Amino acid sequence: MSGNMAPTVNVTLVMLSNQSQCEEADSFEFFFVPVVYSVVFCLGLPSNLLALLVFLQRTEAVKKVIQIYLLNLTIADILFNLMLPFWVVYYVKRGDWIFTEIGCRLAGAIYYVCTYSSITFMTLISINRYCIVTKRSNRYVSSKRGAFISCMLSWAFWFCCAIPTLLVDQTSKTEFGLTKCFEKFSQSTLYYFAVCGFFGVSFFMVLLTYISIIRSLSAPDSLSHSKTPRTLAKAMVSGILLVFLICVAPYHITLVFWVIEGGQRHGCFRMSALRISHWINTGLLSVNSCIDPLIYCFSLQRFRAEIKAKLLWLTKRRRPSQIHSSRHFPVLSRSTSSTYS
Repeated sequence: MSGNMAPTVNVTLVMLSNQSQCEEADSFEFFFVPVVYSVVFCLGLPSNLLALLVFLQRTEAVKKVIQIYLLNLTIADILFNLMLPFWVVYYVKRGDWIFTEIGCRLAGAIYYVCTYSSITFMTLISINRYCIVTKRSNRYVSSKRGAFISCMLSWAFWFCCAIPTLLVDQTSKTEFGLTKCFEKFSQSTLYYFAVCGFFGVSFFMVLLTYISIIRSLSAPDSLSHSKTPRTLAKAMVSGILLVFLICVAPYHITLVFWVIEGGQRHGCFRMSALRISHWINTGLLSVNSCIDPLIYCFSLQRFRAEIKAKLLWLTKRRRPSQIHSSRHFPVLSRSTSSTYS
Protein backbone atom coordinates (compact mmCIF):
# COMPACT_ATOMS: atom_id res chain seq x y z
CA MET A 1 0.00 0.00 0.00
CA SER A 2 2.75 2.46 0.42
CA GLY A 3 1.08 4.90 -1.91
CA ASN A 4 -1.75 5.19 0.57
CA MET A 5 -0.46 4.79 4.06
CA ALA A 6 -3.45 6.18 5.81
CA PRO A 7 -6.24 4.82 3.97
CA THR A 8 -3.56 3.97 1.57
CA VAL A 9 -0.83 6.54 2.00
CA ASN A 10 -2.20 9.47 0.00
CA VAL A 11 0.02 10.54 -2.85
CA THR A 12 -2.42 13.28 -3.84
CA LEU A 13 -0.01 16.06 -2.92
CA VAL A 14 1.28 16.13 -6.44
CA MET A 15 -2.02 17.66 -7.50
CA LEU A 16 -2.44 20.23 -4.74
CA SER A 17 -1.48 23.02 -7.11
CA ASN A 18 -4.53 22.12 -9.19
CA GLN A 19 -6.85 21.74 -6.21
CA SER A 20 -9.12 24.61 -7.18
CA GLN A 21 -9.57 23.10 -10.65
CA CYS A 22 -10.26 19.54 -9.48
CA GLU A 23 -13.11 20.05 -7.05
CA GLU A 24 -15.21 17.36 -8.71
CA ALA A 25 -12.61 14.68 -7.98
CA ASP A 26 -12.32 15.94 -4.41
CA SER A 27 -16.09 15.76 -3.94
CA PHE A 28 -16.09 12.18 -5.20
CA GLU A 29 -13.30 11.23 -2.79
CA PHE A 30 -15.02 12.75 0.24
CA PHE A 31 -18.30 11.01 -0.60
CA PHE A 32 -17.27 7.63 -1.97
CA VAL A 33 -14.53 6.66 0.47
CA PRO A 34 -16.46 7.21 3.73
CA VAL A 35 -19.52 5.39 2.34
CA VAL A 36 -17.46 2.35 1.35
CA TYR A 37 -15.48 2.35 4.59
CA SER A 38 -18.70 2.56 6.62
CA VAL A 39 -20.22 -0.43 4.81
CA VAL A 40 -16.99 -2.41 5.13
CA PHE A 41 -16.82 -1.65 8.85
CA CYS A 42 -20.45 -2.64 9.50
CA LEU A 43 -20.10 -5.92 7.60
CA GLY A 44 -16.46 -6.79 8.09
CA LEU A 45 -16.01 -6.31 11.82
CA PRO A 46 -18.93 -8.52 12.99
CA SER A 47 -18.16 -11.27 10.46
CA ASN A 48 -14.48 -11.36 11.37
CA LEU A 49 -15.22 -11.32 15.10
CA LEU A 50 -17.55 -14.27 14.56
CA ALA A 51 -14.83 -16.04 12.58
CA LEU A 52 -12.35 -15.35 15.38
CA LEU A 53 -14.78 -16.84 17.89
CA VAL A 54 -15.06 -19.98 15.78
CA PHE A 55 -11.30 -20.35 15.41
CA LEU A 56 -10.69 -19.90 19.13
CA GLN A 57 -13.54 -22.10 20.34
CA ARG A 58 -11.16 -24.96 20.94
CA THR A 59 -7.55 -24.33 21.83
CA GLU A 60 -6.38 -27.49 20.06
CA ALA A 61 -7.87 -26.22 16.80
CA VAL A 62 -5.43 -23.33 16.76
CA LYS A 63 -2.61 -25.86 16.70
CA LYS A 64 -3.56 -26.95 13.20
CA VAL A 65 -1.48 -25.42 10.43
CA ILE A 66 -4.31 -23.88 8.40
CA GLN A 67 -5.82 -22.54 11.61
CA ILE A 68 -2.66 -20.60 12.40
CA TYR A 69 -2.80 -18.83 9.04
CA LEU A 70 -6.54 -18.16 9.20
CA LEU A 71 -6.32 -16.87 12.75
CA ASN A 72 -3.63 -14.36 11.79
CA LEU A 73 -5.56 -13.30 8.70
CA THR A 74 -8.67 -12.75 10.79
CA ILE A 75 -6.76 -10.68 13.36
CA ALA A 76 -5.34 -8.54 10.55
CA ASP A 77 -8.83 -7.98 9.15
CA ILE A 78 -10.21 -7.05 12.58
CA LEU A 79 -7.45 -4.52 13.24
CA PHE A 80 -7.95 -3.12 9.74
CA ASN A 81 -11.68 -2.66 10.36
CA LEU A 82 -11.07 -1.00 13.72
CA MET A 83 -9.13 1.77 11.95
CA LEU A 84 -11.87 2.55 9.43
CA PRO A 85 -14.07 4.76 11.68
CA PHE A 86 -11.18 7.21 12.09
CA TRP A 87 -10.81 7.50 8.33
CA VAL A 88 -14.56 7.79 7.83
CA VAL A 89 -14.53 10.85 10.10
CA TYR A 90 -11.47 12.20 8.27
CA TYR A 91 -13.13 12.03 4.85
CA VAL A 92 -16.52 13.21 6.09
CA LYS A 93 -14.68 16.27 7.43
CA ARG A 94 -13.28 16.69 3.90
CA GLY A 95 -9.74 15.79 4.80
CA ASP A 96 -9.52 17.37 8.25
CA TRP A 97 -7.91 15.19 10.95
CA ILE A 98 -9.57 16.02 14.27
CA PHE A 99 -7.72 13.46 16.37
CA THR A 100 -4.22 13.55 17.85
CA GLU A 101 -0.88 13.37 16.07
CA ILE A 102 -0.21 9.97 17.64
CA GLY A 103 -3.63 8.84 16.48
CA CYS A 104 -2.77 9.80 12.92
CA ARG A 105 0.48 7.85 13.00
CA LEU A 106 -1.13 4.75 14.49
CA ALA A 107 -4.20 4.81 12.24
CA GLY A 108 -2.05 5.05 9.12
CA ALA A 109 0.58 2.54 10.20
CA ILE A 110 -1.94 -0.08 11.35
CA TYR A 111 -3.95 0.35 8.14
CA TYR A 112 -0.77 -0.23 6.15
CA VAL A 113 0.52 -3.16 8.23
CA CYS A 114 -2.80 -5.01 8.21
CA THR A 115 -3.35 -4.60 4.48
CA TYR A 116 0.00 -6.09 3.51
CA SER A 117 0.02 -8.67 6.28
CA SER A 118 -3.31 -9.91 4.90
CA ILE A 119 -1.80 -10.22 1.43
CA THR A 120 1.12 -12.16 2.92
CA PHE A 121 -1.15 -14.51 4.88
CA MET A 122 -3.33 -15.21 1.84
CA THR A 123 -0.21 -16.08 -0.14
CA LEU A 124 0.99 -18.44 2.60
CA ILE A 125 -2.46 -20.07 2.76
CA SER A 126 -2.37 -20.69 -0.99
CA ILE A 127 1.04 -22.34 -0.73
CA ASN A 128 -0.14 -24.44 2.21
CA ARG A 129 -3.22 -25.62 0.29
CA TYR A 130 -0.99 -26.48 -2.66
CA CYS A 131 1.14 -28.67 -0.38
CA ILE A 132 -2.01 -30.38 0.92
CA VAL A 133 -3.32 -31.20 -2.55
CA THR A 134 0.00 -32.30 -4.05
CA LYS A 135 1.08 -34.00 -0.80
CA ARG A 136 4.38 -32.15 -0.85
CA SER A 137 5.56 -31.32 2.63
CA ASN A 138 7.36 -28.04 3.23
CA ARG A 139 8.57 -27.39 6.75
CA TYR A 140 8.24 -23.63 6.29
CA VAL A 141 4.53 -23.63 5.44
CA SER A 142 3.23 -27.13 6.19
CA SER A 143 4.35 -27.59 9.79
CA LYS A 144 2.84 -25.92 12.84
CA ARG A 145 6.20 -24.49 13.81
CA GLY A 146 6.83 -23.23 10.28
CA ALA A 147 3.38 -21.64 10.04
CA PHE A 148 3.80 -19.88 13.38
CA ILE A 149 7.26 -18.57 12.48
CA SER A 150 6.10 -17.46 9.02
CA CYS A 151 3.20 -15.47 10.49
CA MET A 152 5.35 -13.86 13.18
CA LEU A 153 7.99 -12.90 10.61
CA SER A 154 5.29 -11.38 8.42
CA TRP A 155 3.97 -9.24 11.27
CA ALA A 156 7.50 -8.24 12.25
CA PHE A 157 8.49 -7.33 8.69
CA TRP A 158 5.53 -5.07 8.02
CA PHE A 159 5.73 -3.46 11.44
CA CYS A 160 9.39 -2.68 10.76
CA CYS A 161 8.38 -1.13 7.43
CA ALA A 162 5.91 1.08 9.31
CA ILE A 163 8.37 2.23 11.99
CA PRO A 164 9.60 5.27 10.00
CA THR A 165 6.03 6.59 9.84
CA LEU A 166 5.70 6.29 13.61
CA LEU A 167 8.82 8.31 14.36
CA VAL A 168 7.96 11.55 12.58
CA ASP A 169 4.95 13.87 12.55
CA GLN A 170 2.36 12.87 9.98
CA THR A 171 -0.06 15.77 10.33
CA SER A 172 0.28 19.09 8.54
CA LYS A 173 -1.76 22.29 8.31
CA THR A 174 -3.07 23.63 5.02
CA GLU A 175 -3.65 27.24 4.06
CA PHE A 176 -7.35 26.61 4.64
CA GLY A 177 -6.79 25.57 8.25
CA LEU A 178 -7.32 21.85 7.65
CA THR A 179 -5.16 19.28 9.42
CA LYS A 180 -4.02 16.70 6.90
CA CYS A 181 -3.00 13.20 7.98
CA PHE A 182 -0.54 11.11 6.00
CA GLU A 183 -0.56 13.52 3.08
CA LYS A 184 2.95 14.93 3.18
CA PHE A 185 4.91 12.02 1.83
CA SER A 186 7.60 12.72 -0.72
CA GLN A 187 7.38 11.09 -4.09
CA SER A 188 9.42 7.92 -3.67
CA THR A 189 9.00 6.11 -6.95
CA LEU A 190 11.27 3.26 -5.90
CA TYR A 191 9.26 2.72 -2.72
CA TYR A 192 5.94 2.64 -4.55
CA PHE A 193 7.22 0.24 -7.17
CA ALA A 194 8.68 -1.99 -4.43
CA VAL A 195 5.23 -2.36 -2.90
CA CYS A 196 3.67 -3.04 -6.30
CA GLY A 197 6.46 -5.54 -6.92
CA PHE A 198 5.61 -7.34 -3.68
CA PHE A 199 1.99 -7.58 -4.76
CA GLY A 200 3.07 -8.84 -8.19
CA VAL A 201 5.14 -11.64 -6.65
CA SER A 202 2.31 -12.56 -4.26
CA PHE A 203 -0.24 -12.61 -7.06
CA PHE A 204 2.04 -14.76 -9.22
CA MET A 205 2.46 -17.28 -6.39
CA VAL A 206 -1.29 -17.48 -5.77
CA LEU A 207 -1.96 -17.92 -9.49
CA LEU A 208 0.76 -20.56 -9.75
CA THR A 209 -0.61 -22.55 -6.81
CA TYR A 210 -4.12 -22.36 -8.28
CA ILE A 211 -2.95 -23.69 -11.66
CA SER A 212 -0.93 -26.42 -9.96
CA ILE A 213 -3.91 -27.49 -7.85
CA ILE A 214 -6.13 -27.65 -10.95
CA ARG A 215 -3.57 -29.78 -12.75
CA SER A 216 -3.14 -32.05 -9.75
CA LEU A 217 -6.89 -32.62 -9.41
CA SER A 218 -7.14 -33.32 -13.14
CA ALA A 219 -4.40 -35.97 -13.08
CA PRO A 220 -5.58 -39.60 -13.52
CA ASP A 221 -4.03 -40.74 -10.23
CA SER A 222 -6.00 -38.10 -8.33
CA LEU A 223 -9.08 -40.33 -8.55
CA SER A 224 -7.54 -42.62 -5.95
CA HIS A 225 -7.35 -39.86 -3.35
CA SER A 226 -10.09 -38.37 -1.21
CA LYS A 227 -11.78 -35.66 -3.19
CA THR A 228 -13.31 -33.56 -0.43
CA PRO A 229 -10.21 -32.03 1.24
CA ARG A 230 -8.53 -31.49 -2.11
CA THR A 231 -11.62 -29.91 -3.66
CA LEU A 232 -12.07 -27.63 -0.66
CA ALA A 233 -8.42 -26.62 -0.91
CA LYS A 234 -9.10 -25.67 -4.51
CA ALA A 235 -12.13 -23.65 -3.39
CA MET A 236 -10.06 -21.72 -0.86
CA VAL A 237 -7.29 -20.86 -3.32
CA SER A 238 -9.92 -19.92 -5.92
CA GLY A 239 -11.47 -17.52 -3.42
CA ILE A 240 -8.11 -15.98 -2.61
CA LEU A 241 -7.34 -15.58 -6.31
CA LEU A 242 -10.66 -13.78 -6.82
CA VAL A 243 -9.87 -11.46 -3.90
CA PHE A 244 -6.54 -10.62 -5.51
CA LEU A 245 -8.15 -9.99 -8.90
CA ILE A 246 -11.14 -7.96 -7.69
CA CYS A 247 -9.90 -6.16 -4.59
CA VAL A 248 -6.11 -5.99 -4.56
CA ALA A 249 -4.91 -5.93 -8.17
CA PRO A 250 -6.89 -2.85 -9.35
CA TYR A 251 -5.44 -0.69 -6.59
CA HIS A 252 -1.84 -1.64 -7.35
CA ILE A 253 -2.32 -1.27 -11.10
CA THR A 254 -3.72 2.22 -10.53
CA LEU A 255 -0.84 2.98 -8.18
CA VAL A 256 1.67 2.24 -10.93
CA PHE A 257 -0.02 4.73 -13.26
CA TRP A 258 -0.36 7.17 -10.37
CA VAL A 259 3.39 7.14 -9.78
CA ILE A 260 4.21 7.35 -13.49
CA GLU A 261 1.75 10.17 -14.19
CA GLY A 262 2.03 11.86 -10.80
CA GLY A 263 5.25 13.64 -11.50
CA GLN A 264 3.96 15.08 -14.76
CA ARG A 265 1.90 18.23 -15.17
CA HIS A 266 -1.29 17.18 -16.88
CA GLY A 267 -4.66 18.79 -17.32
CA CYS A 268 -7.21 18.56 -14.57
CA PHE A 269 -9.46 16.21 -16.55
CA ARG A 270 -6.75 13.60 -16.95
CA MET A 271 -5.60 13.80 -13.35
CA SER A 272 -9.17 13.83 -12.05
CA ALA A 273 -9.91 10.62 -13.95
CA LEU A 274 -6.84 9.03 -12.42
CA ARG A 275 -7.78 10.22 -8.95
CA ILE A 276 -11.34 8.92 -9.23
CA SER A 277 -10.03 5.57 -10.44
CA HIS A 278 -7.57 5.56 -7.56
CA TRP A 279 -10.27 6.14 -4.93
CA ILE A 280 -12.61 3.54 -6.42
CA ASN A 281 -9.82 0.98 -6.24
CA THR A 282 -8.95 2.13 -2.72
CA GLY A 283 -12.51 1.29 -1.74
CA LEU A 284 -12.24 -2.12 -3.41
CA LEU A 285 -9.04 -2.76 -1.50
CA SER A 286 -10.87 -2.34 1.80
CA VAL A 287 -13.65 -4.74 0.73
CA ASN A 288 -11.08 -7.52 1.00
CA SER A 289 -11.64 -7.70 4.77
CA CYS A 290 -15.36 -8.45 4.22
CA ILE A 291 -14.75 -11.24 1.73
CA ASP A 292 -12.29 -13.30 3.77
CA PRO A 293 -14.98 -14.77 6.11
CA LEU A 294 -16.97 -15.81 3.03
CA ILE A 295 -13.93 -17.74 1.80
CA TYR A 296 -13.83 -19.60 5.12
CA CYS A 297 -17.53 -20.49 4.78
CA PHE A 298 -17.25 -21.89 1.28
CA SER A 299 -13.97 -23.77 1.74
CA LEU A 300 -14.04 -25.09 5.33
CA GLN A 301 -16.65 -27.71 6.22
CA ARG A 302 -16.29 -27.36 9.97
CA PHE A 303 -16.37 -23.58 9.78
CA ARG A 304 -19.72 -23.69 7.99
CA ALA A 305 -21.10 -26.13 10.55
CA GLU A 306 -19.99 -24.09 13.53
CA ILE A 307 -21.19 -20.80 12.05
CA LYS A 308 -24.58 -22.39 11.45
CA ALA A 309 -24.69 -23.72 15.02
CA LYS A 310 -23.80 -20.35 16.50
CA LEU A 311 -26.29 -18.44 14.37
CA LEU A 312 -29.01 -20.88 15.33
CA TRP A 313 -28.07 -20.44 18.96
CA LEU A 314 -28.22 -16.66 18.64
CA THR A 315 -31.54 -16.56 16.80
CA LYS A 316 -33.38 -19.44 18.43
CA ARG A 317 -36.20 -18.54 20.77
CA ARG A 318 -35.55 -19.62 24.29
CA ARG A 319 -38.18 -21.79 25.83
CA PRO A 320 -38.54 -21.87 29.62
CA SER A 321 -37.19 -25.40 29.70
CA GLN A 322 -34.20 -24.45 27.56
CA ILE A 323 -33.04 -21.35 29.42
CA HIS A 324 -30.64 -23.24 31.64
CA SER A 325 -29.24 -25.45 28.90
CA SER A 326 -28.80 -22.58 26.44
CA ARG A 327 -26.54 -20.57 28.68
CA HIS A 328 -23.55 -22.33 27.24
CA PHE A 329 -22.34 -21.71 23.71
CA PRO A 330 -22.94 -24.66 21.38
CA VAL A 331 -19.95 -26.87 20.69
CA LEU A 332 -20.06 -29.39 17.87
CA SER A 333 -19.14 -32.93 18.73
CA ARG A 334 -15.67 -34.12 17.94
CA SER A 335 -17.08 -36.92 15.85
CA THR A 336 -18.48 -34.49 13.28
CA SER A 337 -16.19 -31.48 13.48
CA SER A 338 -12.86 -32.33 14.98
CA THR A 339 -10.86 -31.00 12.08
CA TYR A 340 -11.02 -28.38 9.40
CA SER A 341 -10.78 -29.62 5.86
